[in-house]
Amino acid sequence: MRHSRIWALVQFKIFPTTSKAVYLLDHNFKAVYLLDHNFKAVYLLDHNFKAVYLLDHNFKAVYLLDHNFKAVYLLDHNFKAVYLLDHNFKAVYLLDSGQ
Repeated sequence: MRHSRIWALVQFKIFPTTSKAVYLLDHNFKAVYLLDHNFKAVYLLDHNFKAVYLLDHNFKAVYLLDHNFKAVYLLDHNFKAVYLLDHNFKAVYLLDSGQ
């Protein structure tokens, strides 16, 4: 995740239940991060504005998400999937390094 190439902040309305969504954009005005109201990066987004990773307060990817914003994998600090999760965030499988 490069921070040096990210330089613009724009506000959009996206969710009917919230007033504002704040995005951090890269140099091509692509949404890279969805931020909370304290300008903390909460989600890392793909090029279709889909949330791909849920991030902790240090911009580390903690969960890999599916298209419904559900956490599918719990990740370690190297973006490796450590646990496969069910829909209640319960660990179903402990994954080895080969998966």
